[in-house]
Amino acid sequence: MRIEKCEINRYGKLKSYSADFGAGINLIKGPNEAGKSTLVDALTDALFENPKTTRKEIKARTSWGSEQDFEINLEFESEGLTYTLSKDFESGDISLLKHSSGETIEDRKRVDSLVAGSLGLSNKEVFLATACIRQDEMARISDSPEAIKDRLEALITGGKEEVLASRAINKINASIKALTKDGPKNKGEIPKLQITRDELKYELDKAKREIDSTSGNRAKLREIRSNLARVVEELKVKSLQSENSRRALLVEDRVAELEDRFGDLKSRINIVERSEQIVKKLREEIAELPIIDKSDLKIAEDQSVKIEYLETKKTSTESEVRELTERIDLSSPSFAIKLMTILSLVSSGAAFYWYKFTGTADVNFLIGSGAAIALFSICAFIWWKRNRNCVEIKTQHTLKKARLDEMLEDIKAAQISIDTVLDKYDFEDVESLRRSFERRSELEKEIKNELHRYDEHLSDKSLKEIEDELREVTRDLAVESEKCRELKIYSMKPDELAELENSVKALESGKKKLESDLITIERHLDYDESGIEHQASIEERIEEIDSLLARKNRRLQVLEKTRDFIEKARKDVLKSTLQQLDDETSQILGEVTSGRYSKVRFDRQSLRFEVYSSEREDWVDPQGNLSRGTVDQLFLAALLALVRIISEEKHPVIILDDPFVTFDEQRRNNALDVLKRLGDRYQIFLLTCHDHYDGLTENVIQLA
Repeated sequence: MRIEKCEINRYGKLKSYSADFGAGINLIKGPNEAGKSTLVDALTDALFENPKTTRKEIKARTSWGSEQDFEINLEFESEGLTYTLSKDFESGDISLLKHSSGETIEDRKRVDSLVAGSLGLSNKEVFLATACIRQDEMARISDSPEAIKDRLEALITGGKEEVLASRAINKINASIKALTKDGPKNKGEIPKLQITRDELKYELDKAKREIDSTSGNRAKLREIRSNLARVVEELKVKSLQSENSRRALLVEDRVAELEDRFGDLKSRINIVERSEQIVKKLREEIAELPIIDKSDLKIAEDQSVKIEYLETKKTSTESEVRELTERIDLSSPSFAIKLMTILSLVSSGAAFYWYKFTGTADVNFLIGSGAAIALFSICAFIWWKRNRNCVEIKTQHTLKKARLDEMLEDIKAAQISIDTVLDKYDFEDVESLRRSFERRSELEKEIKNELHRYDEHLSDKSLKEIEDELREVTRDLAVESEKCRELKIYSMKPDELAELENSVKALESGKKKLESDLITIERHLDYDESGIEHQASIEERIEEIDSLLARKNRRLQVLEKTRDFIEKARKDVLKSTLQQLDDETSQILGEVTSGRYSKVRFDRQSLRFEVYSSEREDWVDPQGNLSRGTVDQLFLAALLALVRIISEEKHPVIILDDPFVTFDEQRRNNALDVLKRLGDRYQIFLLTCHDHYDGLTENVIQLA
């Protein structure tokens, strides 16, 4: 078989994938998690899996988030003919199109048969154990020995699967098990016959004993009838007494229950009437209080708080205004400063005009003029400075005075709001208004609570209904009290009643036992009369079972000997094929290990193998004696040899999922040489994430 093309939809990581493959070695490269193992699973399911399967592990391979199950299409060539294999795991449809004739096969058994014939491998188990070699799973040869041995046997004998020795042995073992099984539930034919024989022997011994006891049974029958009559009479008396005592106890319980109900109803009526009086009184009190709007109360309280705050601020602001008034007086330029400034200005002007008109400027004149100018400058600066301070203080005084006026206006407006609310409800102050509002709220809450208590005691009933119920309970109490007086003579304590009932139960049990014994004795007497015939019948049945047991044991011996002969013949049949497997595996292992290990032998029963070590000069078990890499090389050689032998002249696809990770460089190159040689006969898929195999083949498929 050679796969030419695959189309995979909604399968794990391969949501929509297609690839073309060539003859010989196909190198499939991709990093981890790229979908290499997914591709292997998809190809395996396409070749072997039933699309109608409902197994969870198969359905779970559908791509995450997909609303439909996966589908796979394979185009392959076999013996010069091209086919297209389609499997839809959503609809369960399967088809195989033969391109040369256009014929489409939809019968699953025919399709599976043609695919298996093209592969040369009969089933999925053999394929996975030989031609599909996954990383870290090369030891699968020992996981499926029976399937592989069946295939090897079929090659030698040319037999069909239904007549293989393993199946014949399994059928013989099933027949032996059907004869000899001795489990707790389902027993074989021989154990069942032995149990039946033992039961019949017991019945035979019992029949013999019972025939000898006829006279004793008749005396016992008279005694049982006498005791039964006495027990029946005593049971009648005590049953009547027990029944009346139970009735008396039930009536007493009923009276106690009615008394409790009477007290409860009476108490509820009293509470309800008292609640009605309280509610009436509260409503009378609340009717005298005005209904105050909560928003009006809030306005009055807010304005009252505002006035208190503004009064405080007004006092401090008035103090500041008075202080600023005093500071204005103190910061104004004094009369002396003003006079000195004017005089110094006049002196400076006179000196200027004198000089201008006379032109005279002696030293004394200059000194006097300079002193006048300096005095003027100083006095003018002091005047300007004080005047500036005074202006600033006046500005502050004006602002504070305006703020004070605003406060007075706000206080007046707030007081008007308060007076409006107080006049509305006819109260003298806010405190009285608040107390009235709070009192009304308290009264409303008390009325609500009392009404709630009232409703609780009414329990969704009216007062009249409760009173009617009280009258009914009173009437029932009178009736039950009368019954209680009538049954008083039967009244007893609960422990005394329990003792009486136990006595009744004991009498009933004794009565049943006596009745059962009576029936048994009567049957024994009837049986004793025909006991001799019954005894002969049992003895005849025992003889029949003994004869049947002898035949079953002879058949068991024949089956066991037949099984032993078939197993011996099977070993002889497999001997030559397993010798060929030894030779093929030895040759491949010698090539891979450069001749270091070149002898391998398989166990004829378990297919486990040993390797000859020239260093130890003995055969060794690979596990625990050889390196991990050498063990993997041994398994690879064995699997490749098995593929060639099992597939005969067919050329199945070989899948290698990075099997050389534990090989050193030399042995990896040797293994690749073997693959190149096998590539002339087989199509090989080599999956890897490494670059070791670059240049090995032109057929390279990249996985993202």
